[in-house]
Amino acid sequence: MTHDLLYSILGQLGAKVKEVKIVDLKDATYFAKIYLLANKELVEIDARPSDAITIALKAKSPIYVAASIFDQQGIALTRKEVSGSDTGFEPRNSLLL
Repeated sequence: MTHDLLYSILGQLGAKVKEVKIVDLKDATYFAKIYLLANKELVEIDARPSDAITIALKAKSPIYVAASIFDQQGIALTRKEVSGSDTGFEPRNSLLL
């Protein structure tokens, strides 16, 4: 419900969610940033990844993940594994910052 309120406030203020980036992982804690376009300026907001992802999904905005996070936590898939699945996920390289 809080995400709905925040998304509504952004809309009323004329701000658009440009993108979300999951930017870092330290001591088992992920860090994210929401990038807004407001008054023709780019505004960067620190956020919990769960909140940032939810806002991005509501706004239909892209979500990016830092390559260093994939290197630390990711599971590498081959193109064959990805193209042979029904998940609709893109290969790893398309998700990197």
